[in-house]
Amino acid sequence: MRISNRAGDFMRMKTLSFSFIFVVVFAAIFLSSCAEQKSPVVAQTENTVKKESPITNQAENVNQPQIKKEPSNAVVSSPTIVSRQEWKAKESQGKVKEHTIRYITIHHTASPQKDGTSIEKKMQSLQNFAQSESRLASGKMKPAWFDVPYHYYIAVDGKIAEGRDIKFVGDTNTDYDPSGHALVVLEGNFETEQPSAEQQKSLQAFVAWLSTNYKVPTSEVKAHNDYTSTACPGENLKKLLPTLREKVGEITKVSKKP
Repeated sequence: MRISNRAGDFMRMKTLSFSFIFVVVFAAIFLSSCAEQKSPVVAQTENTVKKESPITNQAENVNQPQIKKEPSNAVVSSPTIVSRQEWKAKESQGKVKEHTIRYITIHHTASPQKDGTSIEKKMQSLQNFAQSESRLASGKMKPAWFDVPYHYYIAVDGKIAEGRDIKFVGDTNTDYDPSGHALVVLEGNFETEQPSAEQQKSLQAFVAWLSTNYKVPTSEVKAHNDYTSTACPGENLKKLLPTLREKVGEITKVSKKP
């Protein structure tokens, strides 16, 4: 019958319409949900982008201003010193006052350099002279001293020996008070001889160490005849002292009296 067929057709169309609408709505909801979730590949890619690349970091660091670290005050190492025990020093005689080092004073022995004699023998001879009463070339009598008059001795070959213990005041035949002076003597008569290259090298290194160790500014590194009337340390050594002070100042950075 026609009416029945039309009613059936209408019901079928209505059912199809509802099914189509349902599919469209479901598809819209599904697509919306997928849009909110990130694909694992996409998420991983984004995380990788967010992380700073080591190469980028290095490039950025290169572009950053580099702060130069100032070196800490380097300690000047002590040169090798032949000790009193090594050169077989005798005991000191009598008593002498102690002092605090404020100056470094350069001397010469005023006797010819002796290349073939060991520094040990030279120190023993100097101690024998120092601890004995004797007449000097000037005719003046020298009393027996406490010990070697100088605190350190630099031989012609550049070797350095310990003389009198530096905590004790040195001795002198001239008219000045050696209190506070670290007395350093070089072997030779530098009115007529030249300090050897080895002596000059040792003197620079040793004075730099003394200056640093006792906080003596280079302005207080002077010659014996800066304090009294004497030829010591000889013209050929005295003229080297300005350069010595300059070099020591470069090493120690202690150039002015505080």
